[in-house]
Amino acid sequence: MNTESVSKLNNQLLFTQYEDPSHSWLEVPYDLLVKLGIEDKITCYSFRKGNLCYLEEDNDWSTFHDAMENAGEKYKVNRQFYNYEAPCCAYWHYRAT
Repeated sequence: MNTESVSKLNNQLLFTQYEDPSHSWLEVPYDLLVKLGIEDKITCYSFRKGNLCYLEEDNDWSTFHDAMENAGEKYKVNRQFYNYEAPCCAYWHYRAT
């Protein structure tokens, strides 16, 4: 799996989790969703800005996690907490292109 736009830590992919007092999202490149074949399974509760998608924690992150496991890929999460609304909430709601 080509993951040029994703950081790595100890040979594991590294993604950023954006968390605010009410919810959290995992930042994932859109092209990775396409490679995993799940771009059409992500709901409008997630957000997107350009090639970056922010998968909501309740459903879409689980869809991504399961697809990564099925692909034999492991990943780590770098958590960023905001005391106010996470910046990704200002982006467009997710829509596959």
